[in-house]
Amino acid sequence: MKRFIFLIALLFASITFAQRIQEGEMEFNGGVGLYSDGWSLPLYAGLDYGIHPDISVGAVMSFSSQNYGYTGGDFKGRWLSIGANGNYHFNTIFDIPNQFDVYAGLTLAYNSFSYDYPSGFEGRYKGSGVGLA
Repeated sequence: MKRFIFLIALLFASITFAQRIQEGEMEFNGGVGLYSDGWSLPLYAGLDYGIHPDISVGAVMSFSSQNYGYTGGDFKGRWLSIGANGNYHFNTIFDIPNQFDVYAGLTLAYNSFSYDYPSGFEGRYKGSGVGLA
């Protein structure tokens, strides 16, 4: 229940302080994702730059990990994503006030995933690649 209240508070804070990025401005943003099946809360950070009144480009990074004990040892997983994004802000075409920021975009990112198994299992799994989101 505490996590649910914390997530609602974060959502409210992000909506309350949201403001559309302007051309020539730079904006740092960060966040915490949703908890999922034993993984830690994903952490997110990004930097956006307004190149047009309706378009921004930027860089993003996110990280999550998983650690849990199991008969025979501990499992440890890590996921890291680093990429670049572009966003279109719909405020102009939908006549939305600048206090709100309604946008959609694409991200091209390098993703790295690793999983360490305790002794007696297969050892270590690593995977990486570039993806579009």
